[in-house]
Amino acid sequence: MPDDQKTKAELIEELDALRNRIAQLEGAVGGEQACRPEGTENTFRMIFENAPDGMLLADTESKRFQMANNSICRMLGYTQQEIVRLGIADIHPGKDLPHVVSQFEKQARGGISVASDIPVKRKDGSIFYADISSSETVVSGRPHLMGTFRDVTARRQAEEALRESEEKYRFLFASVPTGIGISDLDGNVLDVNRTMEQITGYSLDEYRSMNIRDIYAYPEDREEVIKALKEQGRVLGWEHRVRAKDGRIRYLLVNTEVIERDGKKVLLTTSRDITEARKAEKALRESEHKYRTLVTNIPDVVWTSDSEGNATFISPNVEKIYGYTPQEIYEQRHRLWLGRVHPDDLRRVERAYRALLETDTQFDVEYRIQRKDGQWIWLHDRAIATYEKDGVKYADGIFTDITVDKVVDMALRESQTNLALAQQIAHVGSWEQNLETGAVAWSDETYRLLGFKPGHVEPTFEFFLDTVHPQDRESVKNVWEKAAREGQPHRVEFRVIRADGVERVFDSTVQVVRGDGGKPLRVLGVAQDITERRRMENALRESEAKYRTLVESFGETIASIDEAGVFRFVNATGAERLGGKPQDCIGKTMWDLFPEALAERQMAIVKKVIEEDQGATVTSLTELQGQLRWYDTTIEPLAIGGSDRINGVMVIARDIHDIKHAEEELARYREKMTHAEQLASLGTLSATVAHELTQPLTVVRLSLDNLLDDLTATSSPETHITKLEDTLAELSNITSIIDRFRTFARKSSQTSLGTVELKAVAVRIAQLLGESARRARIALHIGEMDALPPVHVNERDLEQLFFALVQNAIQAADGKRPRKLVIGGTVKDGCVELRFTDDCGGIAPENLDLVLEPFFTTKPPGQGTGLGLSIVQQITSRAGGKVSIDSKHGRGTTFIVTLPVDTETMS
Repeated sequence: MPDDQKTKAELIEELDALRNRIAQLEGAVGGEQACRPEGTENTFRMIFENAPDGMLLADTESKRFQMANNSICRMLGYTQQEIVRLGIADIHPGKDLPHVVSQFEKQARGGISVASDIPVKRKDGSIFYADISSSETVVSGRPHLMGTFRDVTARRQAEEALRESEEKYRFLFASVPTGIGISDLDGNVLDVNRTMEQITGYSLDEYRSMNIRDIYAYPEDREEVIKALKEQGRVLGWEHRVRAKDGRIRYLLVNTEVIERDGKKVLLTTSRDITEARKAEKALRESEHKYRTLVTNIPDVVWTSDSEGNATFISPNVEKIYGYTPQEIYEQRHRLWLGRVHPDDLRRVERAYRALLETDTQFDVEYRIQRKDGQWIWLHDRAIATYEKDGVKYADGIFTDITVDKVVDMALRESQTNLALAQQIAHVGSWEQNLETGAVAWSDETYRLLGFKPGHVEPTFEFFLDTVHPQDRESVKNVWEKAAREGQPHRVEFRVIRADGVERVFDSTVQVVRGDGGKPLRVLGVAQDITERRRMENALRESEAKYRTLVESFGETIASIDEAGVFRFVNATGAERLGGKPQDCIGKTMWDLFPEALAERQMAIVKKVIEEDQGATVTSLTELQGQLRWYDTTIEPLAIGGSDRINGVMVIARDIHDIKHAEEELARYREKMTHAEQLASLGTLSATVAHELTQPLTVVRLSLDNLLDDLTATSSPETHITKLEDTLAELSNITSIIDRFRTFARKSSQTSLGTVELKAVAVRIAQLLGESARRARIALHIGEMDALPPVHVNERDLEQLFFALVQNAIQAADGKRPRKLVIGGTVKDGCVELRFTDDCGGIAPENLDLVLEPFFTTKPPGQGTGLGLSIVQQITSRAGGKVSIDSKHGRGTTFIVTLPVDTETMS
């Protein structure tokens, strides 16, 4: 049965049973204490002296008091010295003394353990009633009773207890950071708390003239609630959209349950505003601009400052809390931070900030700071991360205004059952500490938030502190004591370690309740688990930090431009190319930063990308700051400023001017190499033709000479002899032509020789073919070549050799996965051994003996001359060296070029 439906007698009976059990436990403790050695006397005395209940030690036979604690002294109005001179007859009214003595003797015999409703007389003659629990003990060999007095006069003041209960409920109803509303079954609003007013902008009076359906932004949300209530009787964890007074849509996480209030069924609804959480989720996927938009809208203030405390970034909502604009803070530097911290807090803040930057000690401080209007406010300031940039140490952090307004009592009366239900639905716990006795009480939800079953642990303040994270205990204790001392509401955020070992984050508000004379009586507190919100904030900060680092450190231009041509963001590289800093470019239009004709061309591309929602890539020669340079620009569609449609673009412009020049140089070099190949091909062909024709023509000439001799000797006709002589003359002409072919072949191989540094040639060719290698996804590595001696060859020939072997590896790479070519060398047996090792698949075994032959190629017809590796063979041979091949089919190939060392230079 709920407490508010029980009679006063039933409540008193339950309380008596509870107190009897406590007395039994205390008696057990007292019995154990009597058996302990003297070494525990101090512990016993400390417990005895500080017990919240009055305690008296009485001699069973003489009925005189031997010991009294502080609590019983306060109850009776006597000092300890006075009490030990008294006996039972001195502290009870005379008319009740026989009954009191009878109860005492029953306790001494063990007949009863608790004497209830015993009248007790104070020193001033006034009477109060107490339940006296007792336990037997032995002191100095004599039997004694340890009596524990609990003042039960309050039981006779049930109306006052109910008033206190209602006062506590009003505070909790008003203070919880969750919106609470009560309506009848038709949806007519009966009551809402302050948080609900803040969420929607409607006042309580406005709500009472409304129906719940009036604030639903979408009727289907309300229909779903009605359906769920009919089917299940409750709605838990539903997300609804409501329209606030200012017309904006707010997203609420709603729990609704049917309860009884004043004998009638009503709807109790708790609503948590998750609008900002929805924005945060979206912000995790958006760009730096969206990050700054989020920072602007969250209630906390995000900041970045350098080692001197000068802010380099602070979110715009600082003006709401602090009164100063970001621009004023940037201009006046640390004077508007450290210069306005309260003198009593300044050294502590400076030490904490210095420790953060020097030793990465956690910066998490609360301090007072003076607003622009002169008002002092409290900030909870904590650093998120530290990093170094350009030799300067920076810190990122966030601070929260923890100045809490006085809790406004709301005229709401609700039963303890509804309070517990509201806390359970809202996942908000509450507790109370009696400042007179130190007794602590928790709501059921507080037990659950800490991982315990309700009532399974004793709720003391010390036990609660043990659940708080060790690093946060001192701040929680300070806030609790400050609230009790100053009488003002205080808010604190801290971590707890649940019973299951899981760490959670709580947001708590503490309030003092005072008596008629202004004396603090009780401390009330509420706490909400905000772990998920903190995790989301941390994830957002980490994501945005990574994104910001990527954008700012990227060595190419990154910018966002809206559909009007206005630069909404540009990184440092892009701003430098435009002749300024990011702040000089942001907010300017395309026409402000580029010549009109160029701006028009670029805006045409931007508009096309936005309209078609399709990215584009443009390679163009662009004039910036009077210089013409080639840029490869990617333009992608983008939703800017939280828009639901594409209204801008993201631009990434890559400077490819040097690459263009390299491509042109490569084309020219390839043309030279092609010409060299053609000459080499012609020389090879000439030598081959000369060699192949010389022998048969020699045979023909000898045969004709013999025939002429025979004809002359036989007096043949003159005409035959003349024709034969003409034939021999033409044959001589043919032989002369063949000799000229042979001479050309010799000239094509004649080159000037010189001393050549091998690594220098390798570096030149690697740079020349670097872009081709990148496109083929093959990395060019130059190994250890510094110690190689120079060789005596023609430098152009050696360049052609390196070019042919590197080009061969590039052509062998399929571009499907990363490959590599390593160029290295060693000195071996008086020669330089160059090694060109790739992992491009190797050479088929049947082709291994053919690849160095002229005109052999595995490429399709029309692709390649088949002379590249043949020329390598020829150049090596002319230099007095040799070429060998080590190839593993399916893996890779190593070309080994052995060249004689320039012995003079080497010596």
